[in-house]
Amino acid sequence: MNNLLLPRDGAMSFLRNAQSNGYSMEPELIRPIVGAKISEELKDAGFLVDYTELVSTSVFEEKGMRFTDAIFKALNAGVSLVEGEHLTHLPLFSVRVFEPGVYGTTVHRNHPSIGPWAIGITLKGTAPFNVYTKYQLPEDTIQPLRGDGNDPIPLDSMEASAGSGWTLYTRETQTPHSSGIVESDIQRELLIFYGMQ
Repeated sequence: MNNLLLPRDGAMSFLRNAQSNGYSMEPELIRPIVGAKISEELKDAGFLVDYTELVSTSVFEEKGMRFTDAIFKALNAGVSLVEGEHLTHLPLFSVRVFEPGVYGTTVHRNHPSIGPWAIGITLKGTAPFNVYTKYQLPEDTIQPLRGDGNDPIPLDSMEASAGSGWTLYTRETQTPHSSGIVESDIQRELLIFYGMQ
């Protein structure tokens, strides 16, 4: 299972950009077929459920989730390189599942305890991933997306489809972000690896 991360540099630019900007996006982080395999492993292990939260990434190896464990280890190794410390920087994972035709999330910031790294991978389905300036969302608030022409205009956006990834780096800033409407005719499945501060 070599070369599971598609960027030629093993996602180093993806991770370093997040350190500089507070976020980063990569339309082709893993192969969509690998995302499908991870989806199967999560389903078989009972984790492919919306709002699965705060689960230890150690379960991947314990439960024989080969593809999920390999992607976790590859990303954690990349974070270790950019941080200069070989630690488990991504000890936890969450799963989000969004139905077709609905908005995935509000415009929000992560809880301050999450981070400094959070890395999301779309396993199946398609929806935008949006980030906003800090001034577009007052502190300690959230903003629903309504599609009525009054939604904030993102600073940056990516069409997050199978295999795409984003990362938020919160050591310096908490970047407001959202998932837009699910545009695919299948559910959008999102796996998020993260640490706790």
